[in-house]
Amino acid sequence: MKSFSIALLAALLLVLPGTAARADHLEVVTLEAPPLVYTLGDSVHGALVDVVREGLNRMGYHFEIRVVPWKRAVNSVRTGEADAIFYAVKTAERERFLRYPQEPLWVERTVAVVLSGTDRVLKSDLSNASDIRLGVGRGYYYGPRLERILTGDVFKRIEPAAKAADNMAKLLGGRLDAFLTDYLHATRILRDFVLGERFDIVRNEDHSPAFLDTVPAYLAFSKQAVTEELADGFSHVLKRMKTDGTYDAIMRRHGIEGF
Repeated sequence: MKSFSIALLAALLLVLPGTAARADHLEVVTLEAPPLVYTLGDSVHGALVDVVREGLNRMGYHFEIRVVPWKRAVNSVRTGEADAIFYAVKTAERERFLRYPQEPLWVERTVAVVLSGTDRVLKSDLSNASDIRLGVGRGYYYGPRLERILTGDVFKRIEPAAKAADNMAKLLGGRLDAFLTDYLHATRILRDFVLGERFDIVRNEDHSPAFLDTVPAYLAFSKQAVTEELADGFSHVLKRMKTDGTYDAIMRRHGIEGF
């Protein structure tokens, strides 16, 4: 009878939500990307941070959210050192070690940021890409269209960086001609930085932002650390947050509307 009870308990632990490697405590990693994710002192803030917190709180989890360089974040969920990562675009390679909920956390629209008033500006159709030194996020995947372009030797040079701030510094220092980032982050660069008037977004002929790729991004979970039920559970909670108005309320609180 004792052996039967132990076997039953083990089976329950395999299927019940909250059976991550650290029981009901989750280690969540992400990258610095204001206003979606940013640090103030030792604390982490941002619109997507608040969405993730609300969702995991509703599920009854204790958790810690840490901001680290993106490549390190991906490696930590690959090995199971961290339980979850956001906001991660889905790729075939990542699906080998990540569980993706059905419901996306965010839709990422990638644009190129350039300096205003310079002769060497990336064209929206990328026809002059061979003349452009481009900054990208180290270990970052921007979507299928951009992935084909970035791996096709189209640009004069591609320089990876751990943080968007590093790419901004390179652009200001003349080491880059453009760098890629999420459209929302780009609008904050133009609005918030003291030198913001020196930056611009690559635009179409009608002056609208040129979206170089558009892909859903997720709070994804390490297959090494959590069960499939946890990912499914978060998907259900996130859908409820979107239907009950919580998601939009969080976005409005951070000044994000129309994205």
